[in-house]
Amino acid sequence: MVDTAVSDWERAYEYVLELGAAETARLAADPDPLPSGLPEIFARRDEQGAMLAVFLGKVQLDCFFFGETEIEFDLSPKEVGSETEARSVLSFMRGLGRAIGRPVHLTEESVHNCRWLTFDPAEDLWIFEPGPVDEEPT
Repeated sequence: MVDTAVSDWERAYEYVLELGAAETARLAADPDPLPSGLPEIFARRDEQGAMLAVFLGKVQLDCFFFGETEIEFDLSPKEVGSETEARSVLSFMRGLGRAIGRPVHLTEESVHNCRWLTFDPAEDLWIFEPGPVDEEPT
């Protein structure tokens, strides 16, 4: 998701916490509890880097907090080896889109205009888009 604001990040982080963050996420290798808000995460990012790992069963999604204007969760396709694992990723995408109120795109890594799948929360609709698209994702 590009062109995001801090308010989008706040809703995304709240969504991750609602998933049961104590059991499903961690901040880098830090054994301390997850921060309750983004200011602490962004401060850590500026000092030492920050990574949020979200675990959906065997699938790990990583968010690196590169900047306030883009929300990105990376995954390894090799970890999605069953229908159950695929459904967990799709469920995460749907929940994230609904939480933020913006479309969520599954793309190739770092290739924003090469979407494979989009969830549009306004229409409550999945869109299959194999290959490049002309406009930038929202």
